[in-house]
Amino acid sequence: PSLITQRCSPLCCYYLSVTVATDTLRQLYTDDPSRTTVIMASFPSYAAFYFARGALSSINLIASFVMWIMSLVKLRTNKDPARTAFLWQRISFGFFSLFCIFDAAYYLWIPFYRNYGYGSTNTISTTLGPLGSLWYNIADILILMALVRLNNGISIVGAKQPTSLPKILKNISWGAFGILLALAIALFATSVAFRLIYIYGYSINLYRLGTAFYALMFVSSVFVLAQTIYVFVVARSESHLAQASIFSLVCAILYFMHQLYELIIVTTLTIEGYYLPITEVVFSLWPMFIILVLIFVLGSRRTSPLYSNSAQQQSAAFMPAPAGAQPAFYTVNGVTYAVQPPVMQQAYMPPQHPPQQAYMPQGAAPEQYQQPYPPQTYQPPPPNQGMYVVPPELSAPNSYGHAGQPQHQDYAAYKAEDHTPSPPSVGGAPPPPAPARVA
Repeated sequence: PSLITQRCSPLCCYYLSVTVATDTLRQLYTDDPSRTTVIMASFPSYAAFYFARGALSSINLIASFVMWIMSLVKLRTNKDPARTAFLWQRISFGFFSLFCIFDAAYYLWIPFYRNYGYGSTNTISTTLGPLGSLWYNIADILILMALVRLNNGISIVGAKQPTSLPKILKNISWGAFGILLALAIALFATSVAFRLIYIYGYSINLYRLGTAFYALMFVSSVFVLAQTIYVFVVARSESHLAQASIFSLVCAILYFMHQLYELIIVTTLTIEGYYLPITEVVFSLWPMFIILVLIFVLGSRRTSPLYSNSAQQQSAAFMPAPAGAQPAFYTVNGVTYAVQPPVMQQAYMPPQHPPQQAYMPQGAAPEQYQQPYPPQTYQPPPPNQGMYVVPPELSAPNSYGHAGQPQHQDYAAYKAEDHTPSPPSVGGAPPPPAPARVA
């Protein structure tokens, strides 16, 4: 019974959820709540496009949320000036996911309220729609900043000598970011207040403000494309920057096409309104998502990572692989290295061998080693005995502490009494000393 309960409980929950959803749809889609069928033919002609747009936005929401979590986990800037683009990419992915939530809710919710009058639909369009547009515009601006910083990072890594050009472009991008963010907030406030036209009859020129914003975004995309082409021409000759420059060029082209589409739609509405939600997904949402994914791939790879510091670059390139992984090949500054996965090794212990005796032939006597000599002490020679007697004056120690040498005082007294010794003979024994005085 427990197994049956375990298997049937998910089916029961699914049946209850489907029943509740069916009853809700029946009450929302039919004029008569007592009817038990949903009349799909009663939907307006634009409902199919809105449902398709809501489904595509839901798929984009799941994909962007997963990629955003992966970006938060894997992408690291390490306070490196060449990797600030990946910080902007993570923030932009968050706003893009938030936009997908509001966009899916907007396009799935409007057909549900078709039977409640124009006022309810207008209320939804003035709450969910402007909020979604605000997050969309902020994500668009953040992608612009990420592309500028990506080109600056490639220039910093590939520069032989530090230049002031990346710093100048960084300051210009900060100014453009402030202006575009102010316009996006103003456009959001104007979109929210747009219903005052129908309620109070006020005139709000939303068209001019939107045209100014998207025109400035298009000019910024042209600037980014020109910068990317310059960086690509300079860095394509270096092997460790060729792939990064190609990725940056692809992102710049996609961003330019995306902004061109936005400007065409705002200035001259050449597409029929029913097809507009689908074309926005193809030319607006998907290019933004692809750009963010390409930046993520460029920042998370181990081969030739973007680091301005060579030590950080090598530490990132030689990051230990997981256990059981195959040898990986990394390229640092044009040189390819093969890195084996780390293996846990124990500390070296010397082998324990029993004491061994030296080899000795049979019958040979053991070698006797000479013992060290005992310490020797100096023994002074005995005093002279016999015919040569040293006088006391000569045997007394002198001022230098040696015996047998006369002191200056005794020698002078001794010489004063005419006891001058005779000069020594050559080749013979020394002459006998003078006879001692007898008191």
